[in-house]
Amino acid sequence: MNTLTDFLEDYLMIGIAAVGVLVSVGILYIFVLAAYEIRTVAQCLALGYPKASVTYNMTRYCIKRVDQTDTVTPLSELRK
Repeated sequence: MNTLTDFLEDYLMIGIAAVGVLVSVGILYIFVLAAYEIRTVAQCLALGYPKASVTYNMTRYCIKRVDQTDTVTPLSELRK
């Protein structure tokens, strides 16, 4: 008699668990991205560039201001 209710409760619990997993993965991604950016800033500073940027596709750039213009150079080119 309560099979529909049991069925819906099971799917609700699965849905809640799925949302929990997605939130956990999102938080982990934020921490990884922050560590990646900190590492990029440290590498750019070591190369004499005071600023750094990481794009959405994880391309890393070092930035230096020269004559009121920002010079943006990919970190991969600076390490050659």
